[in-house]
Amino acid sequence: MPYSMDLRRRVVAALERGETIQSTALRLEISERTVSEWRRRHAAGRLEPERSGPRGPTKLTEADHRKLATTVAQQPGITLRELASMMSVSVAESTVCRALQKLKPTLKKVIDRLGAGSNRRVVCTTELRACPAFRRDRSIRVSR
Repeated sequence: MPYSMDLRRRVVAALERGETIQSTALRLEISERTVSEWRRRHAAGRLEPERSGPRGPTKLTEADHRKLATTVAQQPGITLRELASMMSVSVAESTVCRALQKLKPTLKKVIDRLGAGSNRRVVCTTELRACPAFRRDRSIRVSR
């Protein structure tokens, strides 16, 4: 969540009174970098916070979304990295994750039937746990 406009205005007012960046940051318990950024933005005439989240439309097409759904249904253990490489354009794994979240998949625990130490892969491996729709040791299925 961004800082309030009230705090931003107090920072700018302090700087206009001649207070230093360091003392303003220390007094208001924010970083010096934030104070510097707000001073720069105020000089440019836009103190409001920028919109958070994706900045534009997704790169994925409807065909990519259909391909995701069918691929996950056919290969429930596929990884985000593999799915990203199958798309019509180059996308990050987080883009694929967001697209999968829109499909509202059901999560199913992976049962290691191949024995301990098998190389069975799941959708969200340890390094890909940032995707909130998926957890480690879970596979996904897309409901139809």
